[in-house]
Amino acid sequence: FGYGSALENYIWEWNVNEDQTYDEYYSGYVYNHMKSVLVEKYLFDLYGLEIPEETLAEYKVSVDNMNKSYGSAGSYKMYFGYMAQDYVDYYVKSLEISDLIIKHLYTGENAVDPVTDEERETYYSENYSGYMYIYLDMNNAVKTIEDEDETTYYVGFDSSNTEYKLLITTEDGVTTIENVGRVDGKEMDDDVKIVGFKTYELDEDGVDEKSNLPDLILQSLEAGGDFKTLALRYSDDYYTYFYENGAIVTDPSELVNNDTVADAVRELEVGEYTDKLEISDGKYVYIIKKVELIDKAYELEEYENLFTNFEDNVMYEKYDKLVDNYLDLIVADTEALSKFNMADTFLTKYVDDYRSMMSSLQ
Repeated sequence: FGYGSALENYIWEWNVNEDQTYDEYYSGYVYNHMKSVLVEKYLFDLYGLEIPEETLAEYKVSVDNMNKSYGSAGSYKMYFGYMAQDYVDYYVKSLEISDLIIKHLYTGENAVDPVTDEERETYYSENYSGYMYIYLDMNNAVKTIEDEDETTYYVGFDSSNTEYKLLITTEDGVTTIENVGRVDGKEMDDDVKIVGFKTYELDEDGVDEKSNLPDLILQSLEAGGDFKTLALRYSDDYYTYFYENGAIVTDPSELVNNDTVADAVRELEVGEYTDKLEISDGKYVYIIKKVELIDKAYELEEYENLFTNFEDNVMYEKYDKLVDNYLDLIVADTEALSKFNMADTFLTKYVDDYRSMMSSLQ
């Protein structure tokens, strides 16, 4: 909806990319969507599924409410270009049909074809990568405090900015982070989640000294230094310690929200590390190493926050592959299809209102 309806006679011939006009792009989209709907209707009937009566009753109420909100069924169509019943029949019901098929195939005790451990592992190995990283805040340092017996604690904070004393120790190659309590001495809740380290601003001498640190780290690595050891010694990021054996992501952009850094990391092979990667005019520096994937990290409690949608993603990919297999079997009537194009549609008042709303949010 980048353009208003006043341009409807022209926009379909404009290029959406180097190879396609808007007409070709959206005609292809509609064609592929029609094939997907056809496959799902076939699967729905094949498995003998039905939309529950109570759900159909809810649809009827929704149609009545949509029509009333615009004055009448005719007014609704004048605004959107289709009937409220069309919206339910061709969109809402298709979502329900997809959901019922997926549940029938993959979920519950009576699932016809549940996701297997092999499919989980394949999805994991094909879509995820592991990275250790060193993050340096060149103008600040991690805040620490000492108690009476000279034990040093890192100062972490939660989403409410409450500060906590973190005892970080490494023994036999395993790092442990123990939250020993609030810095202010008040009682600590049981479900505290640390989101980062507190830092303090370095003075001019401190900034000058830290400016040499990235090169010193790289020199240590080139001399055979252990990346993990250096990361746990120098990194200013809490999650370097929390995910000491590597953060697991589907793309480096999830690790660092910076295109330059993400592009550099994508070029890495396992065992390789980047040069120093500066962002925000050198205020922050990353050094990142690609590491072997941790075995079945999606089953480990410490990594659960990185895999909240993992089971659903595996399941939906499996379903997409099933649908794709049927899509390849569909033979289209190209002569009939050639009689339809997007120029024969029209852009309704909804397009203008949507465009106006989106412009106001920018």
